[in-house]
Amino acid sequence: FDQGPKAGPLHRADYQKAHSSALQRLRTPFGERGRVEIERCCRACFFSRPRWRALAAGARAMHACVATRIGIGLRRRRESAAIAASARGSAVARHLEFSRRAGQTMFEQLKAMSAAKVEEMQASLPDKIVVLDTQVGQMQAKGLDEVERTFAKLVVATKPVSNAELAKLCTIARAEAMKCVNDLRAVERFITLHIPKVEDGNNFGVAIQLEMLKNVAERGKTLKSAIDALPTYRKDRAAAWGGVAPKTTTDASATKTSSNDDEVKAGKEEKTSKAGASKTETTKTTSAAPLEDAVAHIVDLDVARYIELAYLLETARDAYIFVGDALEKNKEKITKPKGDGANAMSMF
Repeated sequence: FDQGPKAGPLHRADYQKAHSSALQRLRTPFGERGRVEIERCCRACFFSRPRWRALAAGARAMHACVATRIGIGLRRRRESAAIAASARGSAVARHLEFSRRAGQTMFEQLKAMSAAKVEEMQASLPDKIVVLDTQVGQMQAKGLDEVERTFAKLVVATKPVSNAELAKLCTIARAEAMKCVNDLRAVERFITLHIPKVEDGNNFGVAIQLEMLKNVAERGKTLKSAIDALPTYRKDRAAAWGGVAPKTTTDASATKTSSNDDEVKAGKEEKTSKAGASKTETTKTTSAAPLEDAVAHIVDLDVARYIELAYLLETARDAYIFVGDALEKNKEKITKPKGDGANAMSMF
């Protein structure tokens, strides 16, 4: 392994032996699910093209990583995800290094890296969809009448404060939506790098690529526009509070006095100077009975924000569902839009 390519190409029998040995150690505790997941990750990270002896060590490392991710429960999900991400990142780096040594171009290496990134995203899609669906379900479980009553209790005309619950929800929704935008961008790169060169005929697979690329880009733009519009709420709410909250003004004034006196004592003239300063401040607070509509307007803004955040999370969830379903159904057409090349059909 330390000698790298000097060790020569890995024979199929050696790779299968290492693969079977690592798989046998994991079959008992994790059963069929572990075997299927391990096989999938091996194909994803190494593209079924074993080249060097390092792949055997890489396969064993990936087996251990996947087994860890499957076996750890909800309490250690973050730790498991970090380990898996680290191992997958190492696998990508190894594959790019092998690609470079094999004489691949920069764009071929980028294609391999984008494919590994999409495989990683696909593996995490179930967890992401479940998390988003849970958050959306919790928000939608509350009726808007209940939400309005809750927010109305927080709006006191004499005490302008922000809505802490909405601030927390906004932080969560914005982070999840931005993650989704980044994942959609990764899928766009993946599809773009797999579009073949322009040729006449046999372009049905290319049409599928372009259609999916268009749909993914539109969903990403929709999410990004919703994220960009989030700060408008605070601006509108601050303006609404300006017409309700008591107004406090402070007037400050400062005065300075000085005088010079000349006196003659014992035949000598003496001069004395006196100086003084004073400062006064006056604070005035004026308030009037707020209009009911002005107070209700603040509550309406909070309710509208609640709906906006729920819709943002729902849009991110649906984007993941669409991308996952489309990749699962059209993965072969995306990666091989013109087929294997051996069975090309012609009308002439």
